[in-house]
Amino acid sequence: MEKTIHFYRDFSIKMRHLAISAALLICLSMPLTFFVLSWSNDKELAKVDADKMVEVLIPVIRESPDFWSYNVQKFTQVLHTHELSNISAIRIYNSRGNLLYEEVNYTPAWMASSRIPIIFNQGLYGYVEISIDASRTLYSSLLVFVLFMAIGGLAGLALYRFPAKIVRQSQEKTLEVFEKLRHLSYYDSLTDLPNRFHFQEILEKCIQQNSEDKPWALCFLDLDRFKIVNDTLGHNKGNLLLQAVSQRLKECVDHPGLLARFGGDEFTIILQEIKDKAEIERVAAKIVEDFKRPFSIAGYDLYVTVSLGISVYPQNGRNTETLIRCADIAMYRAKEAGKNQYAFFAAEMTQVAKERLKLEVKLRKAFEQQELFLNYQPRVNMKTGKMAGMEALMRWLDLDLGSVSPAEFIPLAEETGLIVPMGKWALQTACRQTREWQHMGLKNLTLSVNISTLQFQQADVVEMILGVLQETGLDPHFLELELTESLFMVERVEAIRKLNLLVEKGIQISIDDFGTGYSSLNYLRYLPVNVIKIDKEFMRNIGKLAYDEALAEAIIAMAHSLNLRVVAEGIETETQYRFIRAKGCDEMQGYFFSEPVDAITFETLAFHVQADQVKVALI
Repeated sequence: MEKTIHFYRDFSIKMRHLAISAALLICLSMPLTFFVLSWSNDKELAKVDADKMVEVLIPVIRESPDFWSYNVQKFTQVLHTHELSNISAIRIYNSRGNLLYEEVNYTPAWMASSRIPIIFNQGLYGYVEISIDASRTLYSSLLVFVLFMAIGGLAGLALYRFPAKIVRQSQEKTLEVFEKLRHLSYYDSLTDLPNRFHFQEILEKCIQQNSEDKPWALCFLDLDRFKIVNDTLGHNKGNLLLQAVSQRLKECVDHPGLLARFGGDEFTIILQEIKDKAEIERVAAKIVEDFKRPFSIAGYDLYVTVSLGISVYPQNGRNTETLIRCADIAMYRAKEAGKNQYAFFAAEMTQVAKERLKLEVKLRKAFEQQELFLNYQPRVNMKTGKMAGMEALMRWLDLDLGSVSPAEFIPLAEETGLIVPMGKWALQTACRQTREWQHMGLKNLTLSVNISTLQFQQADVVEMILGVLQETGLDPHFLELELTESLFMVERVEAIRKLNLLVEKGIQISIDDFGTGYSSLNYLRYLPVNVIKIDKEFMRNIGKLAYDEALAEAIIAMAHSLNLRVVAEGIETETQYRFIRAKGCDEMQGYFFSEPVDAITFETLAFHVQADQVKVALI
């Protein structure tokens, strides 16, 4: 009886809390939603009026683009000839943000304003700001608030009187849902193993609960060749493989501890109550050996081995971050040693960081001593099969390291800022070489040069580029600058200003790796762009993934609708070539025609193409 009394007492308290919460939720959420939507509508109306005002001002700017802002009387007369309802205030600013004109009709209790740029011939001439009366939104929101106060009170009262049995059932279902959510937040949905978050919590507890005289180990596992299986057979079979891997790991690890999925094809194991290093080696060797057996997945026998890195507490670290980092470093050392093995963390593995610093020093020295050089990869006209131009690509051949991949030294150069002088050198060298080829008779080839985001953000980049053209004597119409989409997400107005200055001189602009970054059609409307280059990642799966084919086809169609030329990168097979030609792509670039070659080889190839001795077959 006493338990029953306590139950109903607790139930009554919970019902009161629930009723109050429900009433507050109804009273506040709906009026707030109504206010936000109405306010957004008012802002949009202000924007529409501002757009109309811009259209009114464009003729005034067209008459005198440079001095329109001084002719206040002229555009004031024009503005007064166009009536716009519900406007409380109009303000016009020049491109520097200085107020040129202001007219305040009245000051309502609540206003909504919108400021938009005045763009004419792709140039920024100023801003128009329109304020409209939004008092109706304020009063309507107050009315809705009062209405939902009444509704919320009734709902709270109804919830308070709801039958106890039904509420109890709902509570049970809610607890069940919360338990499922808790499980999902702590366990991986694919393998039902503890996820990264839960693993890190348990690892932290292990550090706190275990004394330093009781060592234990952390193992970091990564599947070898999993990406090949996933890309070849598809994600569904890849998921089945991950489930089979988790099951085999459970069978392998008979030692007290924890098995977790860290993410992707990475797993972690905490081995507790270990006696010595030999015991850790026994578990690690058993895992490696068991993974030599194939996995039977959907009729396929898949051979997927594992690389395993091990860190030991407290020798290799006394906190979560250090132990994971050391185990991860050891795992990569196991991969570098040939995969399908395990490795214990050793202090000398931190040498990797030192090697990176050494590479930076070498790169600076290589640039100073002119050890960098350019290769040129041809671009082919898809209609004629002949060479349309070439892209200049930076290369580095070190006496000790050999050929260093651009994927390794270009990001390092960007990180250290060295990319700015390196980029200028590449532009100078490529322009000078192109001018020499023109003197030799190769007159219609367009040079394409990459400009990094950091380099383009330099204040003097326009002067630098024009200075290089003047210095080398190359006609600007034969230069194309390749920029990435990320550039236009920062300082967009300034970037457009610089681009306009370059385009006015005849330089062409292309968006490199289109489709892998922000790919905003809205930005393309305002950018003075001539070309977009489809990233090679889309080309890689042509003939394999219909999704990538559809994306490539859509990009080509979209670009042509905006009167842009399209260049497909990474064309290596006849299948890829047939596809882009059928979809109307303008140019191609890739190993199907030629790999990047040195200047002498390119020169020979270009003359052979010009003489019709080399040509891509128009299949």
